[in-house]
Amino acid sequence: MLKIPGYEGGPLVQGSAYLANPLFWPVHLGTCLRGEDAQRAAFGADWDAAMELYRVLSAEHEWPVFSVPLFSGHTIYVVYRNFVGEWGVEGPRSFRTGTQ
Repeated sequence: MLKIPGYEGGPLVQGSAYLANPLFWPVHLGTCLRGEDAQRAAFGADWDAAMELYRVLSAEHEWPVFSVPLFSGHTIYVVYRNFVGEWGVEGPRSFRTGTQ
């Protein structure tokens, strides 16, 4: 289990594998689209696959974490926090490598 300060109780999991999914960025950015019609237009025929990925990314039992190591020795973390009824993406947070 991943450990990040401030998220000690969250079920954090490494999310880097999701980046290989061609629907990741449309799903991530599609949360900004207002209304189901706009989202359907953006995803087209892949609407069902996009919704399945969205359900996985917003599952309460696993919070995907994306980390970006920096040359300075810090790491930036982006967390999909999935509290019941309060889903969101938090980040970036930066911590010195070795202190998380």
